Amino acid sequence: MQLMASHAEFRRQQTPLARNFYTEGMEHCEYVEQRNGGFYVAGTRVSLDSIVYSFKAGDSPETIRQNFSSLSLEQVYGAIAFYLAHEGECRRQYPRR
Repeated sequence: MQLMASHAEFRRQQTPLARNFYTEGMEHCEYVEQRNGGFYVAGTRVSLDSIVYSFKAGDSPETIRQNFSSLSLEQVYGAIAFYLAHEGECRRQYPRR
């Protein structure tokens, strides 16, 4: 129970998604958060851009999970789902390389 309380406290301390050009109209997502001008897997230092780059290069979620050992498979799938649901907004954030 203490672990749950600590996680809940951590989540309360996090700033909500900023209402700006990139997140306007996006619903809250427990897997991705916006901070420092970019999108990140929530609670980690892994950028959404790095997950998307691997996914678009043909890596499976399982391979991406192996390459980012700090992430769970659920977080990888959540990040990919967020990207696919908000592809247009994310493209504006991360223009083609």
